Amino acid sequence: MTAEVIEFLAGRRTVVDMTVGSGGHAAALLAAGVSRLVGVDRDPEALQIASHRLSPFGDRVRLVGARFSEVDEDVVGGSADGVLFDLGVSSMQLDRPERGFGYRVDGPLDMRMGEGSGTAGPSAADLVNDLPERDLADLIYRFGEEPRSRRIAAAIVRRRPIRTTDELTGIIVSAVGKRPGGPHPARRTFQALRIAVNRELEELTAALPPAAGPQPARPERQAPCGRALHPGGRMSAPARTLPSPAPKRADPSRTPAARPRPAPSPHHRARARRGTPPFWVMTAVIVTTMVIGIVSLSALAVQASFRSDDLRQQLVSLTQQQQSLREDVAAASAPSRVMRWARNEGMVMPERVVILRVPSDPSGLGA
Repeated sequence: MTAEVIEFLAGRRTVVDMTVGSGGHAAALLAAGVSRLVGVDRDPEALQIASHRLSPFGDRVRLVGARFSEVDEDVVGGSADGVLFDLGVSSMQLDRPERGFGYRVDGPLDMRMGEGSGTAGPSAADLVNDLPERDLADLIYRFGEEPRSRRIAAAIVRRRPIRTTDELTGIIVSAVGKRPGGPHPARRTFQALRIAVNRELEELTAALPPAAGPQPARPERQAPCGRALHPGGRMSAPARTLPSPAPKRADPSRTPAARPRPAPSPHHRARARRGTPPFWVMTAVIVTTMVIGIVSLSALAVQASFRSDDLRQQLVSLTQQQQSLREDVAAASAPSRVMRWARNEGMVMPERVVILRVPSDPSGLGA
């Protein structure tokens, strides 16, 4: 992203870096030819790091500790022709467990970017432990775009008091589960708490309209930035971890008068006319589908029953045939039947009958 920022803002006379952080973008812009840079940050620790990193650029750099809404022409020292918003939380803050921004390391539940200043305000622990359940769920849904916000809020309220990031992370994981290989389930809740603690959307809403150009003349409600960006200047706001509604409302180029919406295509108009089917239609479709499924299963069951009866009849017929064959074999193996067959085939000679006459006087045999 640094290359895109340099390409967009390089060569400008005065650039205001509204989130100077550790000074990475500021150093790149100064090296690319920006004549003068005003670095703004609400975090005193970030300003110390940026001061050390940008010291080689001398008086071309001016660092200011302030919120977005506190930046005006006096802070800038005149008008600017470039403004940079690098929105979100930096690794410098995530890598410090004692700041309480990260859900992967244990630390006090703080998340205040203005830590140590008199305008720090309530911490994330204050919001988690003091807000009613409904307000806490709305906060998580609005600023974190978390669809399971009510489940998470209910789990948080049951486990109060909560003092550390590790406690809050464990409660969220136990409430919604953790999918292997998926994003961490606590990321949206931590984002929502950070935005609420530091009032990031309110500050951004207050800063974007004056930075984008002159507003309607209402001196009593004029935003603190005034006319910080003169006509022809450029503003870069690559949002990464902020919900989109507030910047869209603040950007005048997105208003209906400045950029009307294109007319919907015939396809989209037809879909809009059709709309969502009524509940009774959806119910009728579901019931019809279930009835068709039940009838199909019944038909399959009847068909299987008929086939079972056919198989049973075939088994009875085979059993009868087997019994008949056994009787035929037993009859064919009788001795008289075998001899008769052998004689018919000429395999046995006819029997000879020998008649012997026996005398009536057995003694005559000797004579």
